[in-house]
Amino acid sequence: MKKDKFGISIGIVSMIMVFAVLCLVVFSSLTLVTANREWKLAKEYAQSVTDYYAADTKATHFYEKVITENSLREGKTMNFNIQVDDKQELDVAFTRTAKGFRITSWKLVPTQTWTTDDSMNVWSGDDE
Repeated sequence: MKKDKFGISIGIVSMIMVFAVLCLVVFSSLTLVTANREWKLAKEYAQSVTDYYAADTKATHFYEKVITENSLREGKTMNFNIQVDDKQELDVAFTRTAKGFRITSWKLVPTQTWTTDDSMNVWSGDDE
């Protein structure tokens, strides 16, 4: 006599399908998190570029104003800073020469001092 078996039989095909769906869910979640972070990073970068070029435009207008007014004597140097954001500023310096004006500095400089992070004990190379 044959007994009827009642129960759930899970075959190899079903287990492969469950594994495949689980992999798809994990990879899609990772993709979503990565895309979100990349979007935020792109917005931050776009803002920093916009801030830099706004400061660069202000510096250029000021430089042109000094040139057109001839308000700087020969041999003299003019320095000025334009705030880009709360962490950096544009440092500009130019000198009046016999031939005209010469830009000696046009660079971004940090406004905050950098401090090292000494919270981790890192091996210094000494065996002691």
